[in-house]
Amino acid sequence: MAADSSSPPVSSPSSTSPSSNPGRLLGLLTALLYGLFTLLPNSHSLMVGWPWVFVWQTWFWLTALWCLWQIGQNKRLISLGLGFDWLMVALAIAVMLSVVGAEFPHQARWYGWMFCAFLAGLYGLRSWLKVQTNPLVSINKLLTFQGYVGFAFIVISLLLWFTQTLIPFWQSAAIAREMGITKTFTFGILELQNWAPIGHQNYLAGYLVLILPLLSVLIWLNEGKKRWFWSVALSLGLIDFYTTSSRGGLLGLATLLLLVIIGIGLLCQLPWRWWLGLGTLAIAVVGIFIGTNDRLLTSFTGIMGGQGAGQFAYRLINFEIGWRMGSAHPWTGIGLGNVPLQYQVYRPVWAGRESEFIYQLHSTPAQLFAELGIWGLLIPLLLTIGLIWQLIRSLIKQNIVNTKGNDVDSNVVKILILTLTNALLAYGVTSLTDYQLDNVCISGVIVIYFACLLQLWPSHQVIPNPSRFARPVFFASIAFLVAIAVWLFPILRAWQLSEIAFRALEAENVPAFTDYLSQAENLAPWEPYYPTQLGWNLGNIALTTADPEQRQELVTKAIAAFERSVEASPHQEFTHNNLGWLTLGQNPSQASQAFATASQLVPAKRGVFFGLGLSLLVQQKLDLAIDAFSMECLRDPLFITNPVWHDPNFARLYPPLIEKIQSTLNQLRQGNQTDANFQNLLGQIQGGIYWWLGQFSQAEAELTQVGDRQSQVLLALSQNSERIEEYLPALPDPAAKLVQAWQNPAQAQELINQAWLQVNGTPMPEPLLQQTLRSLQEAPDFYTWLRDYAPILQYRRQRLGFGVNLRHIDGPNPSDFYQVTENLPLVTWFPFMLPSPILAPELDNELQPLRTELWQAIAKI
Repeated sequence: MAADSSSPPVSSPSSTSPSSNPGRLLGLLTALLYGLFTLLPNSHSLMVGWPWVFVWQTWFWLTALWCLWQIGQNKRLISLGLGFDWLMVALAIAVMLSVVGAEFPHQARWYGWMFCAFLAGLYGLRSWLKVQTNPLVSINKLLTFQGYVGFAFIVISLLLWFTQTLIPFWQSAAIAREMGITKTFTFGILELQNWAPIGHQNYLAGYLVLILPLLSVLIWLNEGKKRWFWSVALSLGLIDFYTTSSRGGLLGLATLLLLVIIGIGLLCQLPWRWWLGLGTLAIAVVGIFIGTNDRLLTSFTGIMGGQGAGQFAYRLINFEIGWRMGSAHPWTGIGLGNVPLQYQVYRPVWAGRESEFIYQLHSTPAQLFAELGIWGLLIPLLLTIGLIWQLIRSLIKQNIVNTKGNDVDSNVVKILILTLTNALLAYGVTSLTDYQLDNVCISGVIVIYFACLLQLWPSHQVIPNPSRFARPVFFASIAFLVAIAVWLFPILRAWQLSEIAFRALEAENVPAFTDYLSQAENLAPWEPYYPTQLGWNLGNIALTTADPEQRQELVTKAIAAFERSVEASPHQEFTHNNLGWLTLGQNPSQASQAFATASQLVPAKRGVFFGLGLSLLVQQKLDLAIDAFSMECLRDPLFITNPVWHDPNFARLYPPLIEKIQSTLNQLRQGNQTDANFQNLLGQIQGGIYWWLGQFSQAEAELTQVGDRQSQVLLALSQNSERIEEYLPALPDPAAKLVQAWQNPAQAQELINQAWLQVNGTPMPEPLLQQTLRSLQEAPDFYTWLRDYAPILQYRRQRLGFGVNLRHIDGPNPSDFYQVTENLPLVTWFPFMLPSPILAPELDNELQPLRTELWQAIAKI
C-alpha cells in the first residue's frame, strides 16, 4: 500500500466492485447475538453456564462463517492494511505458542478459539466496510447501531441497579431503623456499586469509557429530536458511570477528557484561554466525581496522604502473580485460560488471605504477560503505537489542524477518527487496572471501533481484485472449522450433561446426578470442575446420611472423584483441603499429605493447618501436631479461643501448644526488631494471649507498649467491670452495645440485635440470640462470660465465586467440610483483641521458614 497516497479515506468502489451485502442473514444474526450478550444481565457469568455457553459459541460460529462467506462470495482477500496484518499474524503465532506450551492445553485451545472468532469478526467487518458503495454511510449506520445498543445497555444497567441494589438497600435500612440503627448509603460497600448488566462494576465502567465518546459524537452527527435523544443517552451514561464508583474507570474518564480537550483544541485552533477553560471544566468534572463519591474520595485522599498501598494490595498481588507467571515462561506464557488453574502455584506467600483464588489478574498487561509471555506485552504496545501514529498521520493528511473548509464528509471523518481513537486510548488506560477482554460486549466494541478506523484512516482504499488464493483459503478455513466442531462437540455435550446432573441433584436424585456428571467427566476428563463437584456433593451428602454403609460408600466415591480432580488440576487448594477432611478418618497419612499440599498452596488459609494437625495427631505424631496447631494459631490468633480446646481430647494439648506459640512469638520478635509495625502486631498478639490466659499484668505491659487503645479498654473491663461507662466511648459502637447489654439485662435483647446487625447487616438468628442471652445470665462477670460462657458459632466456610473462578456456574457453590466452631462474641465484636489481619506480609514471610520445616518433616513420615 502506498503510505503517501492522497486518496480519500472513503472512496467509492469501481463499477465492477462485488456485492456489498454478502451473507446478509449471517451478519444480522451475528449482530443480534452480539446485542443479546451485551444486554443480557450477568452475561459474563452466564456465558459459562448451560445453555448460554452454547448460544455464545453459536455467535462465534456465525462470526467466523460471516467472514468466510465474504471470502467465498467475493473471491477476495481483504487485508487490514497499514501493517496491522503483520501484528495480527504475530499475535496468532503467540497464541499458537501459548497453546503448545501450556500445562493445560485444552483450556488454552478453548480461549484460542475465542481469539480466532474475534479475529474473524475484525476481518469480516473490515471486508464488509471496504466493499460498500459509500463506506462512510455504512460506518455511520454501524456506529449508530452500536450507539443504540449502548443506550439500551445504560437503561438496563440503571434499572437493574435501582431495582436490585438501591431498593433492597432502602428496605434493609428501614428494618435497621426499626431496630434503632441508622444505615447510611455508601459506595464503599461493594454490593452497593453498580454491577449491571455485565456482572462487575469495573466491567461496566470499562464499557462506558468506550461508549460515552460514541454517544458524544452521535450528538454532533445528528440534529433535532435525535440530537436530544443522544444528549439524554449521554447524560444517563454519565450517571451510570458514577454509580460504578470504579477507580480504574475514573482514570480512563480523566484520560478521555484530556484527549478530548487536546482534540478540540487542535480541531478548532482555540486560543489559550479556551484551553484553560476546557481544562478547568475537565478538572471540575473529575473533581465532582471524586468529591461526591465516598469510595473515590477515600481512595484519592489515601493516595495523596501516602497511605493508598493497602487499598490496592489486591491488584499488587495479582500483578506480582502475573509477573511470576510470565517470567517463568517468557516466550510462551503459561497458556491462555491457564491462570485460574495455576494461580495458587505462583501466588506469593506474603499475600496472606487476600486474593486466595481468582480467574483473572485484574490488569490487562499482567494477564497477557502471564498467558502469552513477552509477546503479550510487545504486540499490544506496537498496536498502541500504531494507533497513535495513525492518528497523527490522519491529522497531517487530512489537514485537521489547519482546515477551514466546510466539506461535511471531511469534518465527519476528522471527528470520527479523533473520537474512536480517544475511546480506545482511554480504555487502554482503564485496562491497566483490570482485565476485561473476555467480555463479549467490550471486545466487540473494540473490534467495531478498530474496523471503522481502518476504513477512515488515510490509506489506499481501492478494492483489491479477485484473488486465486481466496477459494483455497476459504476451503482451508472451512476444514479448520470442521476440526473445531469435532473438538467442541464433546465439550459442549459434557456441559449439557452436567447441567442435567445438577438438576437431578436439586431433585435429590443422587444416582442420576452421579451418572450424568460421570458421563460429563468421561467426555471431558481434562476438565476438573466435574470430578470436583462430584466429589464435593457426594461427600456433602455423606455428612447427612444416617446409614453407615451408605455413608462409607459415598465417602469412598467422593475420595475417588477428588483424586481424579487432582490429576486433572493438581494446583487447587480447595481440592486438596477437602480431600484431607474426607480421608482423615480412613487414611490419616493420605490426609496429612493432602493438608500439607493445600497449606503450601495457600499457607494462611484458615483451618488448613488445624486439619494437618488433626491428621498428625491421629498418627500419634504429637510434636508435629502441636507444630501444625501452632502455625494455625500464629496466623489466626483467635484460634486459641476456639471451643475445641475445651474438649477433653484436646485440653491436654493446650498447655504445650500455648508454650510453643509464645516461644515462636519470642523468636519472631527477636529476629526482626527493625520493623515497628511488625513488632506492634506481635505485641498485640502476645498481649491478647496473656489476656485470654488471665495474666492481666503481662497483658497490660504488652498492650500499653503497643498503644492499642481498644484492647487496653477491654483489658480494663476484664479487671473492673464497674467502670463500664468510663470505657465505652473508646470501644467500637457494636462492641460498646454488647457491653451495655451485659450492664442492662432488660435491654440486652435489643442491644445484642443491634450489635449483630451493625456487623452482619441482618438481624441475629433467633436460636443464636437466645443462646447469647442465656449465657449472659449465667456468667458471673464480663470476662468470664467471654472466656468460659460465650455462645458458640458453628458454620462451614463457603467458597463464594467458586463456579465463576473455574468458569462453570451450573453447579452449587461448595463449602469446606471442616465444621468451624468459634467463640461468637470474640470473633464478632472483639476481634481486635487477637488480631488476624487478612494481609500481614511480614508475619507470613517470617512464618514461612517454620512452615517449610514442618512440611519437610511430614514428607519424611
